[in-house]
Amino acid sequence: MSGWSERGGLARAAIGRAARRTRGQIAGAKRALWPFGRLRSSRLLFAPHDLRTADPTTASDIYAGYFALAGRTVNCHGESPFLVTPPSEAWAEALHSFVWLRHLRAADTAIARANARALVDEFIARQHDRDEIARRPAVIARRLMSFLSHSPLLLEGADHAFYERFIRHVAQTAERLQLALAGAVEGAARLQCLIAICFAAICLDGQERRLRRYEIALSDELEQQILPDGGHLSRNPRLIIDLLLDLLPLRETFTARGLEAPRAIIMAIDRMMPHLKLFRHGDGALALFNGMGATPPT
Repeated sequence: MSGWSERGGLARAAIGRAARRTRGQIAGAKRALWPFGRLRSSRLLFAPHDLRTADPTTASDIYAGYFALAGRTVNCHGESPFLVTPPSEAWAEALHSFVWLRHLRAADTAIARANARALVDEFIARQHDRDEIARRPAVIARRLMSFLSHSPLLLEGADHAFYERFIRHVAQTAERLQLALAGAVEGAARLQCLIAICFAAICLDGQERRLRRYEIALSDELEQQILPDGGHLSRNPRLIIDLLLDLLPLRETFTARGLEAPRAIIMAIDRMMPHLKLFRHGDGALALFNGMGATPPT
């Protein structure tokens, strides 16, 4: 009986997503043709925490041109990492999502800050965000969250011109992600996109209207994708880790800005935490099934 109930839930979720996607495509087309409704930002008000493990020794490897991402290492030989031939799609996704900025921030040195700023500035100036992999919604979402979380690393000691370029690019990235959501973005990727937009709406000035809209959208998606037992629709435990690593800082960011976190976010976290403990082995690793790969203890 429970199997039929879960399949019915999946079917209803699919129907709901299809309806939202159709409405979103219409709204996205209107926004693309009517730019006057765009929300402008000129200041960054807050930087969220990144709870993912960082290794400061990796900063020296990046400075030397070695990028170890997604299980593959590339020596750039003095060239831009954005111009080298990626060894895998996963490596390219990790590169363009800027998840590695956390290692440079952990190093907390002037060289690491300058290196991070130079790489981000090159990415912005040469429009590497137009790369096919860089345009993927999940990659855009992760990059937006990385830029927001590690903005102290990038902006400390930066000149005003870089500050303005960076804020403008972050705001444009949020706009691009909003348009991407009007397309066929489903599953965990849709949750990541909604979380990223909510982060941007809280952390940038002048985004109150966007925040009101997307905290409702995120709440609806969490209620559909996070099951009553705290598991994800996909039943992949790894997704629970990734979502918690984003939702916990999001809840904290709402509080730090003096805002009340949506009840759906709090309830989703409360359901996921005990569910995650259920699948942890004694060494901290997770059970391997339903697409779950090996993961180090965290």
